[in-house]
Amino acid sequence: MPSQSIVMYVLTESFPMPQVTEFIIPVIDDDDDTDNDLFNLRFLNLHPSYTDIDIYMSKSDETFNEAIFMGTQSYLGLSDNNKLEEDQYTFYITDAASDALLFTSVEVSYPFSNQNILAIRPNFGAGDTPFVIDNISSISNVEYQASNAQSEFRIYNGIQLNDLMPSYDGSIEVSSAMPLSLEDSLQVLSSKLQSGEFTDLFVVENGDYNFNVKVAETENFLLQNQLISLPANAQRTLFYYVSEAAVDEDGDGNIDENGDGVIDETEAIIRTLVINNSNRNRLYEHEVEIINLVDDDDFNSVTFYFVKSDESIETAENRRTVGLATPLSVVLRNNTYEVYAVARIDGRDIILNSQLLVLNEDSGEQFLVFETDTTSQTGYSMRFVDQIS
Repeated sequence: MPSQSIVMYVLTESFPMPQVTEFIIPVIDDDDDTDNDLFNLRFLNLHPSYTDIDIYMSKSDETFNEAIFMGTQSYLGLSDNNKLEEDQYTFYITDAASDALLFTSVEVSYPFSNQNILAIRPNFGAGDTPFVIDNISSISNVEYQASNAQSEFRIYNGIQLNDLMPSYDGSIEVSSAMPLSLEDSLQVLSSKLQSGEFTDLFVVENGDYNFNVKVAETENFLLQNQLISLPANAQRTLFYYVSEAAVDEDGDGNIDENGDGVIDETEAIIRTLVINNSNRNRLYEHEVEIINLVDDDDFNSVTFYFVKSDESIETAENRRTVGLATPLSVVLRNNTYEVYAVARIDGRDIILNSQLLVLNEDSGEQFLVFETDTTSQTGYSMRFVDQIS
């Protein structure tokens, strides 16, 4: 081993039986690098399905036609060091001895004279792009997507029946288009999405979209021209829900004009909660993202207790207090949990609902969705849903 070296361990393959690979990398300490604005870069192929790939790079204002061939990398192969000018670059990946592009990166900036490893690994995010790249240095680890990476999203109808919306019967039609498109280009995503249902997953080009929501089979719009941004490789869930707000007709800030201590008028407002889904694939622990969609005059937050067999609600190690549409997450080890939703009402702790949650090696990242429910004895319900369908 060199007297000054960096030791890097890489875990690949499956979690139960990982392959551990050790890389010993000499420390480069060249004074000329700083003087000449140079940085150091190696390439590491961590994609098991692509045993040999060709790597190219160009300045960010150039194309693949101007790209320089940097070498062929085998799986778990680490390249020799390359000294390059500090600048902004684009990286390209093809199969070995092929000029058919599999991946074109977004711009990657190298402003410092340091050592870097560009790790090429599978894409666990949205769309069909096979790769993402991680630039690993002594000061950071930054993920970069494909320049044309797609996005994924699905929609949840959490809009409950409400006396202030007499035309709403429990189902919505959702349509979308790019914001600058003509109205007749709107695409219907779901013509009759019932309350409490998710749509299928939509895979689209990344960008900014225009969403419209109306009562199904009517022309009664609940939302129009809503901007939803879907960045490259994003996986998101859109939760539509309803909350009530006081009406201030004259805009003077006074919602009790006659001074009787009662709000003069309320209205129902359709709101949207956009969540970035977790695509982590964890074996021994899992994230639960808590989504509280209950707007209730009796309480403004709910505390969720995740109680193991040797705990009580009072002693539960894992708990989160969650307000309306202000999600919080908790990471839980594999176990069986009795989950309680508790609110403070009139000075007393009231159990609104409870549910059993079993987490094991086959579990995915979860949403806990908490809602009003007229069929429940308490008027509320919770359920657990995989974040990635």
